[in-house]
Amino acid sequence: MVKILYVTTATSFVLTPFCILYAVYALSSRLRKNHNAEWVLLGSPTLLTATTTAASNLVKFIFGSGYKAIDDPVVVRLVVAIRCLFAAGVSFWIALKCLALIHS
Repeated sequence: MVKILYVTTATSFVLTPFCILYAVYALSSRLRKNHNAEWVLLGSPTLLTATTTAASNLVKFIFGSGYKAIDDPVVVRLVVAIRCLFAAGVSFWIALKCLALIHS
């Protein structure tokens, strides 16, 4: 039972960052196409060419309340999805650590 739980948690732990990256890419693309002024204000963040400042501003946008100023339900859903995926990733990491302690 522990082995099945460990494999399931490990798989989720590996897949979650890819889901987060895709959601961040989708959010950045949505902001660039539909809310260009906000995207430029954030420092024009993209997945591969984001500067430290742009990445920091995007994180503040996601985990702050700045996204609420944009009246776009898709942006809100993407931000909520990124937050949930981040929480899931942290939970999976904690679960793996606990399983490693139990299993050792």
